[in-house]
Amino acid sequence: MKSLYIRGMDETLYLTLSEQAEKMELSLPELARRVLANYAAAPALAAIDHKYRVFVDEVQEVLALDFANLKNLTEELALMLQTSQEMMQELMEETHGK
Repeated sequence: MKSLYIRGMDETLYLTLSEQAEKMELSLPELARRVLANYAAAPALAAIDHKYRVFVDEVQEVLALDFANLKNLTEELALMLQTSQEMMQELMEETHGK
């Protein structure tokens, strides 16, 4: 396992990190390891985030198309129902009118 020594760290930064480590119930070296691991993983996480955003955009486009298709079908069905009701009304009038 490799070691990393940091020289010339600002005292304010050191105290801030120490306070954060204490709040998280971690040692300062463990907090530093986690911070560095997150920093090193940032480009990979950004790439995954980008892929996820593209995926979500594509899903939204598909859903929008499906919604538009559903709306069109609903309108067609409503028109067919109205036509059917009109035809039934005409049939009833013809049947009762005779």
